[in-house]
Amino acid sequence: MPCARSSTRCSPRRTSRRRSACSTPCCSAPASPRTSRSTTHPLHVHYFAPGSSVAEHLAADCGVALAHVLVENERDRLRTCAAPDCSHVFVDESRNRSRVYCDSRTCGNRMHVAAYRARRRDAS
Repeated sequence: MPCARSSTRCSPRRTSRRRSACSTPCCSAPASPRTSRSTTHPLHVHYFAPGSSVAEHLAADCGVALAHVLVENERDRLRTCAAPDCSHVFVDESRNRSRVYCDSRTCGNRMHVAAYRARRRDAS
Protein backbone atom coordinates (compact mmCIF):
# COMPACT_ATOMS: atom_id res chain seq x y z
CA MET A 1 0.00 0.00 0.00
CA PRO A 2 1.46 3.36 -0.86
CA CYS A 3 2.09 5.41 2.22
CA ALA A 4 0.72 8.91 2.65
CA ARG A 5 4.30 9.89 3.39
CA SER A 6 5.20 9.37 -0.28
CA SER A 7 2.64 11.95 -1.39
CA THR A 8 3.96 15.21 -2.79
CA ARG A 9 1.93 17.16 -0.21
CA CYS A 10 3.74 15.33 2.59
CA SER A 11 7.22 16.08 1.33
CA PRO A 12 10.00 16.66 3.85
CA ARG A 13 10.09 20.32 2.79
CA ARG A 14 6.71 20.88 4.46
CA THR A 15 6.24 21.87 8.08
CA SER A 16 7.06 19.54 10.93
CA ARG A 17 3.37 19.46 11.91
CA ARG A 18 2.47 17.96 8.55
CA ARG A 19 5.39 15.53 8.75
CA SER A 20 4.20 14.33 12.13
CA ALA A 21 0.66 13.99 10.78
CA CYS A 22 2.06 11.78 8.02
CA SER A 23 3.21 9.31 10.65
CA THR A 24 -0.32 7.97 10.74
CA PRO A 25 -1.02 4.29 11.40
CA CYS A 26 -1.38 3.68 7.66
CA CYS A 27 2.35 4.14 7.29
CA SER A 28 3.18 1.27 9.60
CA ALA A 29 0.20 -1.06 9.16
CA PRO A 30 0.96 -3.95 6.78
CA ALA A 31 -2.20 -3.57 4.71
CA SER A 32 -3.20 -3.41 1.08
CA PRO A 33 -6.37 -1.98 -0.48
CA ARG A 34 -9.27 -4.33 -1.23
CA THR A 35 -12.59 -3.40 -2.79
CA SER A 36 -15.77 -4.52 -1.10
CA ARG A 37 -19.47 -4.36 -1.87
CA SER A 38 -22.46 -5.31 0.22
CA THR A 39 -26.22 -5.06 -0.04
CA THR A 40 -26.20 -1.98 2.20
CA HIS A 41 -23.10 -0.16 0.88
CA PRO A 42 -21.89 0.58 -2.66
CA LEU A 43 -18.42 -0.40 -3.85
CA HIS A 44 -15.83 0.89 -1.36
CA VAL A 45 -12.24 0.26 -0.28
CA HIS A 46 -10.98 -1.43 2.87
CA TYR A 47 -7.33 -1.73 3.81
CA PHE A 48 -6.76 -5.33 4.70
CA ALA A 49 -3.86 -7.46 5.87
CA PRO A 50 -4.43 -11.22 6.10
CA GLY A 51 -4.11 -12.44 9.67
CA SER A 52 -4.17 -8.99 11.26
CA SER A 53 -6.28 -8.11 14.28
CA VAL A 54 -9.38 -5.94 14.26
CA ALA A 55 -7.34 -3.16 15.88
CA GLU A 56 -4.82 -3.31 13.01
CA HIS A 57 -7.66 -3.19 10.45
CA LEU A 58 -9.13 -0.14 12.18
CA ALA A 59 -5.72 1.53 12.46
CA ALA A 60 -5.12 1.06 8.74
CA ASP A 61 -8.60 2.35 7.74
CA CYS A 62 -8.42 5.33 10.09
CA GLY A 63 -4.87 6.15 9.07
CA VAL A 64 -5.73 6.14 5.39
CA ALA A 65 -8.86 8.24 6.02
CA LEU A 66 -6.79 10.79 7.94
CA ALA A 67 -4.16 10.80 5.21
CA HIS A 68 -6.88 11.54 2.61
CA VAL A 69 -8.19 14.45 4.71
CA LEU A 70 -4.66 15.89 4.95
CA VAL A 71 -3.65 15.30 1.34
CA GLU A 72 -6.91 16.72 -0.03
CA ASN A 73 -6.32 19.88 2.05
CA GLU A 74 -9.50 19.37 4.08
CA ARG A 75 -7.97 19.92 7.52
CA ASP A 76 -10.60 22.55 8.29
CA ARG A 77 -13.17 19.72 8.29
CA LEU A 78 -11.53 18.19 11.39
CA ARG A 79 -13.50 19.53 14.34
CA THR A 80 -13.88 19.07 18.07
CA CYS A 81 -17.41 18.64 19.40
CA ALA A 82 -18.92 21.94 20.63
CA ALA A 83 -20.60 20.33 23.65
CA PRO A 84 -18.73 21.48 26.78
CA ASP A 85 -18.59 17.98 28.30
CA CYS A 86 -17.42 16.23 25.09
CA SER A 87 -13.97 16.19 23.54
CA HIS A 88 -14.64 13.89 20.57
CA VAL A 89 -13.04 14.80 17.27
CA PHE A 90 -14.91 14.27 14.00
CA VAL A 91 -14.76 15.00 10.28
CA ASP A 92 -17.45 17.46 9.21
CA GLU A 93 -18.86 15.92 6.03
CA SER A 94 -21.76 18.35 5.72
CA ARG A 95 -22.04 20.18 2.43
CA ASN A 96 -21.78 23.65 3.97
CA ARG A 97 -19.28 22.64 6.67
CA SER A 98 -21.60 23.64 9.50
CA ARG A 99 -21.62 20.57 11.75
CA VAL A 100 -20.65 21.41 15.34
CA TYR A 101 -21.51 18.27 17.35
CA CYS A 102 -19.94 14.82 17.07
CA ASP A 103 -23.43 13.27 17.07
CA SER A 104 -26.65 15.23 16.67
CA ARG A 105 -28.64 12.54 18.50
CA THR A 106 -26.60 12.76 21.69
CA CYS A 107 -24.49 15.90 22.09
CA GLY A 108 -26.54 18.01 19.68
CA ASN A 109 -29.86 17.00 21.19
CA ARG A 110 -28.61 17.49 24.75
CA MET A 111 -27.34 20.99 23.94
CA HIS A 112 -30.54 21.97 22.10
CA VAL A 113 -32.71 20.75 25.00
CA ALA A 114 -30.54 22.66 27.48
CA ALA A 115 -30.87 25.85 25.41
CA TYR A 116 -34.65 25.38 25.15
CA ARG A 117 -34.97 24.88 28.90
CA ALA A 118 -32.83 27.96 29.57
CA ARG A 119 -35.05 30.06 27.29
CA ARG A 120 -38.17 28.76 29.04
CA ARG A 121 -36.64 29.50 32.45
CA ASP A 122 -35.70 33.05 31.37
CA ALA A 123 -39.20 33.67 29.96
CA SER A 124 -40.84 32.70 33.26
